[in-house]
Amino acid sequence: MERTKKIQPEITENDPDPIISWKKTGGGSFHFKNKIIKPGQTFQARLSELSESIRRFVLPLSEIKAIPTEKIVAKKLEYFIQPAYTITPRGNSKSWFDAVDKNGTIINEKALTKVASKELEEAYFNIVNSSGKVINEKALEKESADKLLQDLLK
Repeated sequence: MERTKKIQPEITENDPDPIISWKKTGGGSFHFKNKIIKPGQTFQARLSELSESIRRFVLPLSEIKAIPTEKIVAKKLEYFIQPAYTITPRGNSKSWFDAVDKNGTIINEKALTKVASKELEEAYFNIVNSSGKVINEKALEKESADKLLQDLLK
C-alpha cells in the first residue's frame, strides 16, 4: 500500500485571509468541515471560516493578520417630542373624552371634560426617534422630556 502525501494549500504573502493552524481548548468538541474537532486537537482553517462562537474556544498557533472590513456608518437618528396621549371622544358624546396611549389603551377610568383632557394631553410627552420608536418607558412631564431630548441630541 502506497502512502499519499497531503497536499498543502499554496499560501501567498498577499493573501488577506491566510490558512493558519488552530488548537482547540477547553472541553467538548465541535463539527468543522465534516470533521469532529476534539479538545487539544490542531486543525487548519481561515479566520473567516470560524464563527465568533467557535473563536472563543480555539487558539491560533501562528500570527493572525487583521481582515480588512468595511466600516459601517450608522444613520444618525433624529429625536422629537410628541404628546404621550391622544384625546378621543367617549362614544358619541361631544363633551366627554378619553385619553388614549400609543397602544390604544384608555388611560383614564372616568370620562374627562374637554378642559381636563387638554391639560392631560399638554402635560405628558414621549421622546420618539425618526423611525417612530418611543424611547422612554413612561410618559414624561414637559421639563423631563426636554432634558432627555437635550441629552440625546448631544
